[in-house]
Amino acid sequence: MEMLKSYLLPQLAFMAPVALTYLVGAILALVYLNRLGRPAWFALIGCVILLLVTVTAPFVNGYLMAALRSGAIELVAMTWRMSVFNIIRMLLDIVGFALVLAAVFTRRAPPAGVQQ
Repeated sequence: MEMLKSYLLPQLAFMAPVALTYLVGAILALVYLNRLGRPAWFALIGCVILLLVTVTAPFVNGYLMAALRSGAIELVAMTWRMSVFNIIRMLLDIVGFALVLAAVFTRRAPPAGVQQ
């Protein structure tokens, strides 16, 4: 309970605006899924990846710190695991952002009745 109050809740509160932005992006992509097709899929998948990474990161970091405090793992093992997790997190952030960026620049079909 101590870890929840001292670390997890402040981290989740700090990340709430970003997580809310990703959630709104995913909802908007779902709304426009039928109309926009591929760009909406790119945006949806990218926003979901970014949302999951943003929400799960404090839990993983909190778990590793709690394991260190309880003596379940040593400092060297905790820093190694945290480094690996943060590298994976960074790569997932890159993939998520790349998908959102791809959604911006993906060609959309012209509206019905409009010639190019």
